[in-house]
Amino acid sequence: MLFRLLIFIVVAYGLLIVGCGKEENKPKQASKIARKPAKLSKPTPPSSKKLIPADDKDDPRFALLFPESDKVAGWIKTSPVTGGGREKVSSVLPQLADILKPFAIENISAARYERIYRGKVEQVNCCLIRAKNSDDAYGMLSVSCPGPDGAQFGDVTRTLGNSQTFSVKGVYFGIFQSKGEDKAHLRKGLERLAAKIMFEIASQGGPPMVVQMLTTEDMPQATVLFMRNLISITGPAGKNIKKAIGLSNVESMNKLLELGKDVDFALASYENKDWPGPDVLWIAKYPTAKQAFAVYTKYRKILNRASPGGKLDENTMIKAPRGRFLLGCWSMETESLAHLMGKAYEHLP
Repeated sequence: MLFRLLIFIVVAYGLLIVGCGKEENKPKQASKIARKPAKLSKPTPPSSKKLIPADDKDDPRFALLFPESDKVAGWIKTSPVTGGGREKVSSVLPQLADILKPFAIENISAARYERIYRGKVEQVNCCLIRAKNSDDAYGMLSVSCPGPDGAQFGDVTRTLGNSQTFSVKGVYFGIFQSKGEDKAHLRKGLERLAAKIMFEIASQGGPPMVVQMLTTEDMPQATVLFMRNLISITGPAGKNIKKAIGLSNVESMNKLLELGKDVDFALASYENKDWPGPDVLWIAKYPTAKQAFAVYTKYRKILNRASPGGKLDENTMIKAPRGRFLLGCWSMETESLAHLMGKAYEHLP
């Protein structure tokens, strides 16, 4: 009996030890108060578009005008360099084709660049037009973009907002148009790419002589157009000027002024908040003094006719030519306050 009691005690003690061990191995009960996980900023998703360089498809005739992929500010040439003669202008620049048509164009070339910034694709479309002379290269810029001339890079630069830059160097006219969300970042990238392209062009030029006569230091800042045909005034830079002066019949005025590829014609629009409208002056340089005088005589007869010929004729003044140069004004009401015509006349050679 004593022996059975002893065995019972030993077994019970063993079970007690085993139970305690299991109790110690149980995990502690989780707190009933749930803690909210800290909010983490979502990482910017990578762009799903993979930029593939297209340099190996460049047209060799124009490839050297454009930098290779990943050579400037991370830009990748995703659309190869293409180009051709002046007949390609209408397909590359359909919105500007009509106003550029009067200028002497040799060829046109273009390429597209892209890069990824913060998961988004930025894009710049680059176009270069080679003119037969630097005057026509400047003329194309002047009718394509309004505003004063700058010297950011190239010979002359004009900008339209943050997304478009127009530049001339020598016989080349460059157009750079961008797309992207971060305008400030895109603007810097656009400028670096455009500056690189224009810097590599070896030729030099500058504004035509008749333009320089209208933009001397003693004249106010102006938007200046250099044209071979007044059809170019209907473009982005001149349409508001055309409306302000009341020029309704472009072809008729072309014939009256005898404009053409051998005539240099510059028009300047000066503005001041105290004037009733812009003061619009123009200078035409003819191949001969005889032609300049013939145009002056013909124009004077029209202005001296008994019946008024409309708003434009009523606001027109012209001075007797000085050699091959003829100076006129299409805003007599404003000119009576601005007094710019006399200054311009003094600059004629």
